[in-house]
Amino acid sequence: MMQLPLELVRHILGFLSGSPEILRVCALSCSTWLAASREHLYHDVTIESVKQLCALECAATSSPYIRDCLHILRINTGRTNHDQGEYAWDDKWRQDAFKPLATFTSLTKLVLISCEMTAVQLYHFITVFPSLDDLHIEEFHEVWSQDAMQPDLFHLLPTALCLTRLTLLAENIPYGFGVNFFSWVLRTKTKETLRDLTLAFGRLNIYERCGFLNAICPSLEHLELRFLDSLGKISGSYLIGGLNLTGNVRLKTLTLPDPTSCVVLPLLTQLSLPEVQRIKFRLGFESLPNGIGKLNHDKLNQLLSRPDWGNVGEVHMLYPRNFFEKDALMEFEAENASLLNRPVLHVQWDHSPK
Repeated sequence: MMQLPLELVRHILGFLSGSPEILRVCALSCSTWLAASREHLYHDVTIESVKQLCALECAATSSPYIRDCLHILRINTGRTNHDQGEYAWDDKWRQDAFKPLATFTSLTKLVLISCEMTAVQLYHFITVFPSLDDLHIEEFHEVWSQDAMQPDLFHLLPTALCLTRLTLLAENIPYGFGVNFFSWVLRTKTKETLRDLTLAFGRLNIYERCGFLNAICPSLEHLELRFLDSLGKISGSYLIGGLNLTGNVRLKTLTLPDPTSCVVLPLLTQLSLPEVQRIKFRLGFESLPNGIGKLNHDKLNQLLSRPDWGNVGEVHMLYPRNFFEKDALMEFEAENASLLNRPVLHVQWDHSPK
Protein backbone atom coordinates (compact mmCIF):
# COMPACT_ATOMS: atom_id res chain seq x y z
CA MET A 1 0.00 0.00 0.00
CA MET A 2 2.97 2.27 0.64
CA GLN A 3 3.96 2.00 -3.05
CA LEU A 4 0.70 3.35 -4.42
CA PRO A 5 0.99 6.16 -6.97
CA LEU A 6 0.88 9.62 -5.44
CA GLU A 7 -2.31 10.48 -7.32
CA LEU A 8 -4.07 7.46 -5.77
CA VAL A 9 -2.72 8.31 -2.32
CA ARG A 10 -4.17 11.80 -2.58
CA HIS A 11 -7.47 10.38 -3.83
CA ILE A 12 -7.69 8.05 -0.82
CA LEU A 13 -6.81 10.82 1.61
CA GLY A 14 -9.50 12.97 0.04
CA PHE A 15 -12.10 10.55 1.42
CA LEU A 16 -10.43 10.71 4.84
CA SER A 17 -10.10 14.49 4.99
CA GLY A 18 -12.98 14.76 7.46
CA SER A 19 -11.04 12.82 10.10
CA PRO A 20 -7.85 14.63 11.23
CA GLU A 21 -6.95 11.74 13.54
CA ILE A 22 -6.82 9.25 10.66
CA LEU A 23 -4.81 11.70 8.56
CA ARG A 24 -2.24 12.01 11.34
CA VAL A 25 -1.91 8.22 11.47
CA CYS A 26 -1.41 8.15 7.70
CA ALA A 27 1.28 10.81 8.04
CA LEU A 28 3.34 8.40 10.17
CA SER A 29 3.36 5.71 7.46
CA CYS A 30 6.02 7.06 5.09
CA SER A 31 7.28 10.26 3.51
CA THR A 32 4.81 10.01 0.62
CA TRP A 33 1.84 9.68 2.94
CA LEU A 34 3.29 12.40 5.18
CA ALA A 35 3.34 15.01 2.43
CA ALA A 36 -0.10 14.09 1.12
CA SER A 37 -1.61 14.01 4.62
CA ARG A 38 -0.12 17.38 5.44
CA GLU A 39 -1.81 18.88 2.39
CA HIS A 40 -5.23 17.73 3.61
CA LEU A 41 -4.61 18.63 7.25
CA TYR A 42 -3.59 22.22 6.56
CA HIS A 43 -5.36 23.06 3.30
CA ASP A 44 -8.39 24.55 5.09
CA VAL A 45 -7.87 25.63 8.72
CA THR A 46 -10.45 27.09 11.12
CA ILE A 47 -9.26 29.19 14.07
CA GLU A 48 -11.59 29.84 17.01
CA SER A 49 -9.17 31.03 19.69
CA VAL A 50 -5.90 32.87 20.14
CA LYS A 51 -4.36 29.61 21.35
CA GLN A 52 -5.17 27.91 18.05
CA LEU A 53 -3.76 30.80 16.03
CA CYS A 54 -0.53 30.75 18.05
CA ALA A 55 -0.31 26.97 17.59
CA LEU A 56 -0.65 27.39 13.82
CA GLU A 57 2.14 29.98 13.78
CA CYS A 58 4.37 27.69 15.86
CA ALA A 59 3.65 24.74 13.58
CA ALA A 60 4.57 26.82 10.54
CA THR A 61 7.80 27.90 12.23
CA SER A 62 8.84 24.37 13.16
CA SER A 63 7.72 22.90 9.83
CA PRO A 64 8.02 25.43 6.99
CA TYR A 65 6.29 23.01 4.60
CA ILE A 66 3.00 23.84 6.31
CA ARG A 67 3.17 27.35 4.90
CA ASP A 68 2.85 25.89 1.42
CA CYS A 69 -0.18 23.78 2.38
CA LEU A 70 -2.42 26.45 3.91
CA HIS A 71 -4.77 27.87 1.27
CA ILE A 72 -7.89 28.76 3.28
CA LEU A 73 -7.87 30.35 6.74
CA ARG A 74 -11.13 30.82 8.64
CA ILE A 75 -11.15 32.88 11.84
CA ASN A 76 -14.38 32.64 13.82
CA THR A 77 -13.79 34.27 17.19
CA GLY A 78 -17.36 34.91 18.27
CA ARG A 79 -18.12 38.04 20.24
CA THR A 80 -15.53 38.58 22.95
CA ASN A 81 -17.13 38.48 26.38
CA HIS A 82 -15.47 41.47 28.02
CA ASP A 83 -17.69 41.13 31.10
CA GLN A 84 -15.71 38.01 31.97
CA GLY A 85 -12.37 39.66 31.27
CA GLU A 86 -11.70 37.83 28.00
CA TYR A 87 -9.29 40.22 26.29
CA ALA A 88 -7.14 37.48 24.77
CA TRP A 89 -7.59 38.69 21.19
CA ASP A 90 -6.61 42.29 21.98
CA ASP A 91 -2.87 41.65 21.94
CA LYS A 92 -3.12 39.26 19.01
CA TRP A 93 -4.69 41.93 16.82
CA ARG A 94 -1.71 44.27 17.29
CA GLN A 95 -0.22 45.21 13.95
CA ASP A 96 3.22 43.87 14.82
CA ALA A 97 1.65 40.50 15.69
CA PHE A 98 0.54 40.04 12.08
CA LYS A 99 4.07 39.82 10.69
CA PRO A 100 4.55 36.03 11.19
CA LEU A 101 1.44 35.43 9.08
CA ALA A 102 3.12 37.01 6.06
CA THR A 103 5.07 33.77 5.61
CA PHE A 104 1.86 31.99 4.51
CA THR A 105 2.45 32.84 0.87
CA SER A 106 0.14 30.08 -0.40
CA LEU A 107 -2.95 31.40 1.43
CA THR A 108 -5.51 32.63 -1.10
CA LYS A 109 -8.77 32.78 0.89
CA LEU A 110 -9.46 34.49 4.23
CA VAL A 111 -12.78 34.18 6.08
CA LEU A 112 -13.49 36.47 9.05
CA ILE A 113 -16.60 35.72 11.12
CA SER A 114 -17.58 37.70 14.22
CA CYS A 115 -14.12 39.22 14.47
CA GLU A 116 -13.77 42.18 16.81
CA MET A 117 -10.98 44.67 16.06
CA THR A 118 -10.33 48.25 15.02
CA ALA A 119 -10.63 49.30 11.40
CA VAL A 120 -6.88 49.93 11.15
CA GLN A 121 -6.13 46.46 12.52
CA LEU A 122 -8.57 44.96 10.02
CA TYR A 123 -6.83 46.58 7.05
CA HIS A 124 -3.34 45.59 8.21
CA PHE A 125 -4.50 42.02 8.88
CA ILE A 126 -6.11 41.65 5.45
CA THR A 127 -3.07 42.93 3.59
CA VAL A 128 -0.50 40.79 5.43
CA PHE A 129 -1.14 37.78 3.16
CA PRO A 130 0.70 38.38 -0.15
CA SER A 131 -1.35 35.93 -2.28
CA LEU A 132 -4.82 36.68 -0.91
CA ASP A 133 -7.44 36.95 -3.66
CA ASP A 134 -10.66 35.83 -1.91
CA LEU A 135 -11.96 37.70 1.17
CA HIS A 136 -15.12 36.86 3.13
CA ILE A 137 -16.28 39.08 6.02
CA GLU A 138 -19.33 38.21 8.11
CA GLU A 139 -20.60 39.72 11.37
CA PHE A 140 -17.71 42.12 11.86
CA HIS A 141 -17.64 44.13 15.11
CA GLU A 142 -15.63 47.33 14.93
CA VAL A 143 -13.74 48.45 18.04
CA TRP A 144 -13.37 52.21 18.33
CA SER A 145 -9.83 53.55 18.37
CA GLN A 146 -8.54 57.07 18.85
CA ASP A 147 -6.21 56.46 15.90
CA ALA A 148 -9.23 56.62 13.62
CA MET A 149 -9.50 60.35 14.33
CA GLN A 150 -6.14 61.19 12.75
CA PRO A 151 -6.80 63.48 9.76
CA ASP A 152 -4.12 61.85 7.57
CA LEU A 153 -4.81 58.26 8.63
CA PHE A 154 -6.60 57.25 5.42
CA HIS A 155 -3.51 57.92 3.31
CA LEU A 156 -1.31 55.91 5.70
CA LEU A 157 -3.34 52.71 5.43
CA PRO A 158 -1.82 49.76 3.51
CA THR A 159 -3.07 49.28 -0.04
CA ALA A 160 -1.52 45.90 -0.92
CA LEU A 161 -4.83 44.26 -1.76
CA CYS A 162 -5.57 42.56 -5.07
CA LEU A 163 -8.79 40.52 -4.79
CA THR A 164 -10.72 38.66 -7.47
CA ARG A 165 -13.56 37.67 -5.11
CA LEU A 166 -15.10 39.65 -2.23
CA THR A 167 -17.99 38.63 0.04
CA LEU A 168 -19.37 41.23 2.47
CA LEU A 169 -22.23 39.89 4.58
CA ALA A 170 -21.60 42.07 7.63
CA GLU A 171 -23.77 45.11 8.23
CA ASN A 172 -21.27 46.81 10.52
CA ILE A 173 -18.41 47.49 8.10
CA PRO A 174 -16.10 50.42 9.02
CA TYR A 175 -17.32 53.48 7.15
CA GLY A 176 -16.47 56.40 9.44
CA PHE A 177 -14.15 59.32 8.81
CA GLY A 178 -10.66 58.20 7.84
CA VAL A 179 -11.37 54.46 7.90
CA ASN A 180 -14.12 53.98 5.32
CA PHE A 181 -13.83 50.35 4.17
CA PHE A 182 -15.41 50.93 0.76
CA SER A 183 -13.22 53.94 -0.05
CA TRP A 184 -10.17 52.01 1.10
CA VAL A 185 -10.86 49.05 -1.19
CA LEU A 186 -11.33 51.40 -4.14
CA ARG A 187 -7.82 52.76 -3.50
CA THR A 188 -6.31 49.31 -4.00
CA LYS A 189 -5.81 47.24 -7.15
CA THR A 190 -9.00 45.40 -6.26
CA LYS A 191 -10.96 48.06 -8.14
CA GLU A 192 -9.55 46.66 -11.40
CA THR A 193 -9.10 42.97 -10.47
CA LEU A 194 -12.38 42.16 -8.69
CA ARG A 195 -14.54 39.77 -10.74
CA ASP A 196 -16.93 38.22 -8.20
CA LEU A 197 -18.79 40.27 -5.57
CA THR A 198 -21.39 39.23 -3.00
CA LEU A 199 -22.72 42.27 -1.16
CA ALA A 200 -25.36 42.36 1.58
CA PHE A 201 -27.54 45.41 2.15
CA GLY A 202 -29.05 46.29 5.52
CA ARG A 203 -30.17 49.41 7.29
CA LEU A 204 -26.67 50.86 7.73
CA ASN A 205 -24.56 52.77 5.17
CA ILE A 206 -26.87 52.21 2.20
CA TYR A 207 -25.37 55.08 0.22
CA GLU A 208 -21.78 53.96 0.87
CA ARG A 209 -22.54 50.45 -0.37
CA CYS A 210 -24.37 51.74 -3.43
CA GLY A 211 -21.49 54.07 -4.26
CA PHE A 212 -19.00 51.25 -3.84
CA LEU A 213 -20.99 48.93 -6.10
CA ASN A 214 -21.48 51.62 -8.74
CA ALA A 215 -17.74 52.34 -8.78
CA ILE A 216 -16.55 48.74 -8.92
CA CYS A 217 -19.23 47.25 -11.19
CA PRO A 218 -17.32 47.81 -14.49
CA SER A 219 -14.90 45.01 -13.55
CA LEU A 220 -17.47 42.49 -12.27
CA GLU A 221 -18.44 39.24 -14.00
CA HIS A 222 -20.54 37.78 -11.16
CA LEU A 223 -22.67 39.83 -8.78
CA GLU A 224 -24.89 38.67 -5.93
CA LEU A 225 -27.01 41.02 -3.82
CA ARG A 226 -28.40 39.90 -0.47
CA PHE A 227 -30.80 41.71 1.83
CA LEU A 228 -30.30 41.56 5.59
CA ASP A 229 -33.27 41.40 7.96
CA SER A 230 -32.73 45.05 8.90
CA LEU A 231 -33.45 46.25 5.35
CA GLY A 232 -36.93 47.74 5.45
CA LYS A 233 -39.06 49.44 2.81
CA ILE A 234 -37.50 52.86 3.40
CA SER A 235 -33.94 51.53 3.20
CA GLY A 236 -34.98 49.49 0.18
CA SER A 237 -36.16 52.62 -1.61
CA TYR A 238 -32.76 54.21 -0.94
CA LEU A 239 -31.14 51.11 -2.42
CA ILE A 240 -33.25 51.27 -5.58
CA GLY A 241 -32.54 54.96 -6.02
CA GLY A 242 -28.81 54.68 -5.33
CA LEU A 243 -27.78 51.85 -7.64
CA ASN A 244 -26.67 52.48 -11.21
CA LEU A 245 -25.18 49.39 -12.85
CA THR A 246 -25.70 50.39 -16.46
CA GLY A 247 -21.97 50.87 -17.00
CA ASN A 248 -21.25 47.18 -16.55
CA VAL A 249 -20.26 45.43 -19.76
CA ARG A 250 -18.77 42.23 -18.25
CA LEU A 251 -21.48 40.95 -15.92
CA LYS A 252 -22.43 37.36 -16.82
CA THR A 253 -24.27 36.13 -13.71
CA LEU A 254 -26.66 38.12 -11.52
CA THR A 255 -28.00 36.57 -8.29
CA LEU A 256 -30.81 38.33 -6.43
CA PRO A 257 -32.97 37.55 -3.39
CA ASP A 258 -36.56 36.38 -3.50
CA PRO A 259 -38.38 38.02 -6.44
CA THR A 260 -41.42 38.51 -4.18
CA SER A 261 -39.39 41.13 -2.31
CA CYS A 262 -40.61 44.71 -2.58
CA VAL A 263 -37.10 45.67 -3.71
CA VAL A 264 -36.15 43.05 -6.31
CA LEU A 265 -38.74 43.69 -9.02
CA PRO A 266 -38.29 47.50 -8.99
CA LEU A 267 -34.54 46.94 -9.04
CA LEU A 268 -34.82 44.62 -12.04
CA THR A 269 -37.00 47.16 -13.82
CA GLN A 270 -34.34 49.85 -13.74
CA LEU A 271 -31.36 47.65 -14.59
CA SER A 272 -30.00 47.49 -18.11
CA LEU A 273 -27.50 44.64 -18.29
CA PRO A 274 -27.25 43.42 -21.89
CA GLU A 275 -24.41 40.96 -21.23
CA VAL A 276 -26.10 38.97 -18.44
CA GLN A 277 -26.38 35.29 -19.38
CA ARG A 278 -27.68 33.80 -16.14
CA ILE A 279 -30.07 35.13 -13.48
CA LYS A 280 -30.62 33.42 -10.14
CA PHE A 281 -33.26 34.07 -7.48
CA ARG A 282 -32.79 32.83 -3.92
CA LEU A 283 -36.23 32.13 -2.49
CA GLY A 284 -36.36 32.69 1.26
CA PHE A 285 -38.50 31.12 3.94
CA GLU A 286 -40.65 34.25 4.19
CA SER A 287 -42.32 33.31 0.89
CA LEU A 288 -42.69 29.57 1.49
CA PRO A 289 -44.72 27.46 1.13
CA ASN A 290 -47.33 29.94 -0.13
CA GLY A 291 -44.72 32.07 -1.85
CA ILE A 292 -44.87 29.86 -4.92
CA GLY A 293 -48.25 31.34 -5.73
CA LYS A 294 -47.07 34.88 -5.01
CA LEU A 295 -44.46 35.03 -7.74
CA ASN A 296 -45.50 37.48 -10.42
CA HIS A 297 -44.68 35.29 -13.39
CA ASP A 298 -46.10 37.75 -15.92
CA LYS A 299 -43.96 40.53 -14.49
CA LEU A 300 -40.84 38.37 -14.59
CA ASN A 301 -41.66 37.36 -18.14
CA GLN A 302 -41.96 41.00 -19.19
CA LEU A 303 -38.73 41.97 -17.48
CA LEU A 304 -36.61 39.11 -18.79
CA SER A 305 -38.03 39.41 -22.30
CA ARG A 306 -36.93 43.02 -22.68
CA PRO A 307 -34.54 43.63 -25.60
CA ASP A 308 -31.75 44.75 -23.28
CA TRP A 309 -31.94 41.37 -21.50
CA GLY A 310 -31.70 39.46 -24.75
CA ASN A 311 -28.65 37.39 -23.81
CA VAL A 312 -30.26 35.77 -20.76
CA GLY A 313 -30.07 32.04 -21.32
CA GLU A 314 -30.88 30.61 -17.89
CA VAL A 315 -33.17 31.55 -15.01
CA HIS A 316 -32.60 29.67 -11.75
CA MET A 317 -35.06 29.51 -8.85
CA LEU A 318 -33.01 28.44 -5.82
CA TYR A 319 -35.00 26.94 -2.96
CA PRO A 320 -33.67 26.54 0.61
CA ARG A 321 -31.93 23.24 1.19
CA ASN A 322 -34.40 22.12 3.86
CA PHE A 323 -37.56 22.91 1.89
CA PHE A 324 -38.93 19.48 1.07
CA GLU A 325 -42.35 20.09 -0.47
CA LYS A 326 -41.54 18.21 -3.66
CA ASP A 327 -45.12 18.29 -4.93
CA ALA A 328 -45.12 22.07 -4.75
CA LEU A 329 -41.82 22.22 -6.61
CA MET A 330 -43.05 19.89 -9.34
CA GLU A 331 -46.23 21.93 -9.72
CA PHE A 332 -44.24 25.16 -9.91
CA GLU A 333 -41.89 23.73 -12.52
CA ALA A 334 -44.79 22.41 -14.61
CA GLU A 335 -46.67 25.71 -14.53
CA ASN A 336 -43.63 27.72 -15.54
CA ALA A 337 -41.92 25.41 -18.00
CA SER A 338 -42.69 27.92 -20.74
CA LEU A 339 -42.12 31.05 -18.66
CA LEU A 340 -39.73 32.31 -21.30
CA ASN A 341 -39.10 31.26 -24.87
CA ARG A 342 -35.34 31.77 -24.78
CA PRO A 343 -34.12 31.24 -21.23
CA VAL A 344 -34.31 27.81 -19.68
CA LEU A 345 -36.04 27.79 -16.29
CA HIS A 346 -34.32 25.72 -13.60
CA VAL A 347 -35.89 24.88 -10.23
CA GLN A 348 -33.24 23.54 -7.87
CA TRP A 349 -31.98 23.38 -4.30
CA ASP A 350 -29.75 26.14 -3.00
CA HIS A 351 -26.54 24.38 -1.92
CA SER A 352 -24.42 27.51 -1.49
CA PRO A 353 -23.16 28.45 2.00
CA LYS A 354 -25.23 31.01 3.84
